[in-house]
Formats: sequence, structure tokens, C-alpha cells
Amino acid sequence: AMSNIGFSESEITQIVRLLAAILFIGNIRIESTRKTVGSTNTADASQEGYAHISASKTLDVVAALLEVDSVALLSTLCSKTRKIGIEMTHTPLKIGEAMFLRDAMAKSLYGELFDWIVRRINELLGDKYENQRNQNKGYIGVLDIFGFEVFSVNSLEQFFINYANEKLQQFFIDTIFKAEHDEYQREGLTIDKVIFWDNQIVVDLIESSSPPGIIQMLNEAVSLGHTDEHLIDRMMQSFCKG
Repeated sequence: AMSNIGFSESEITQIVRLLAAILFIGNIRIESTRKTVGSTNTADASQEGYAHISASKTLDVVAALLEVDSVALLSTLCSKTRKIGIEMTHTPLKIGEAMFLRDAMAKSLYGELFDWIVRRINELLGDKYENQRNQNKGYIGVLDIFGFEVFSVNSLEQFFINYANEKLQQFFIDTIFKAEHDEYQREGLTIDKVIFWDNQIVVDLIESSSPPGIIQMLNEAVSLGHTDEHLIDRMMQSFCKG
């Protein structure tokens, strides 16, 4: 899939290496200098003592995947560095602090990788669609399926996001309420009537072909070369009666 979008072999390899490093970071066992904890769970970090990593095999794997020095990585996970004047001081971390730092490193790497992949996909999609009318570019985003948002300026993108929300809500209603209610009736079971709002009227407003909904009107306006004012007037006449 990544190759089809346009990712290079080098980029795919780097993504896999980072994902592997993130998984191995979670396997780094941080122990106490006073008492061995023997757990990777932060919840077990109540023991006293400073952090220590005795088994370096996993650490070496992470360092190799991230292409960093294993000694520097060990120092980063088990101590904090401060600059006082012109001197650098290294203070050992307690085991709870080190476990928190290890987990935070994995989360940070994953978050940065996710953001980069989204940006890279948008760049690649933009290159594919850069010759379209008005230089419109394709891109991806994160869809929150809950809620219908209204902004001071609503773009076509936001319109389709809200349309997707309504379709997902309709699927939820059909699956959870209507289908279950019909099944109970077929089985002759008595159930209390569940009152819910059916958003079919909103879906029809957007996608209906007869009478024409918003999408149908948009398609006709584009095909016939109508102005924005003409489209708005038609929508006002059709949807704002009474």
C-alpha cells in the first residue's frame, strides 16, 4: 500500500525500523540498584534505588535500529544531564523516573512517526493531484465520527466530514436500534419502546437525488457552470421553505 501511494523503499525500511525500535524499547528491563524489580511495568516502579540496565542485548538492538550509540542511550535512560556553568553534571534517575522516561520515549517516537507518515502521505497525494483545477490537492486527516461541527467558515472538506458523520450515525442507528428492534419482534419478545432520533432527514438533505439534495445541486451547478450565488439561491428556495 505504501509503495502504491509513492513511498520509497528507503522510507518504508526506515518506518519499519522505527516501529521495531518502539516495540523493543518496551522490552528494556530497568532494574533497581538496591532491589531487582524484574518488570517492565511502570506500576511496579515503587521500589527504592536508582535505575540500572544490566542486560544490554535489548538496549543494543534499540540503539542499532535507531542508529545511535548504545552507551549514550543507556546514559539517557538512566540519568539526567544538566549544564551548570560550563560543566555538565549527570544525576542518576530513580527507577520510577527511568521507567517513565522509557515509556515517554516510545510514545514520543510513535507520535512523531505517525505525524510524519500523515504529512508524507499528504505530500505524495498533493503531487498526484497538483494539476487539478485550482491546484486542489488530495490529503488525509483524522476523522472524529462524533458530532456535527459548524465553523464560521465551512469548507467543502468540512461538509463531507459532517456528511460522513451522519452516514456513520445512520449506520449506528440502523444496526443498534432498528435491526435489534426488528429481531426482537420476529422472536416475539416484548421490549420497552426505545425513543431515538432518526437522522434520515439529514442524510436525505445531503444525498437525495429526487428531490435534489445538496450534493446533487453541487454537481448540477458545476456541470452547468452556475455561480455560487445561483447555487445558494436555489438551496435557500428548496431548503428554507416556510
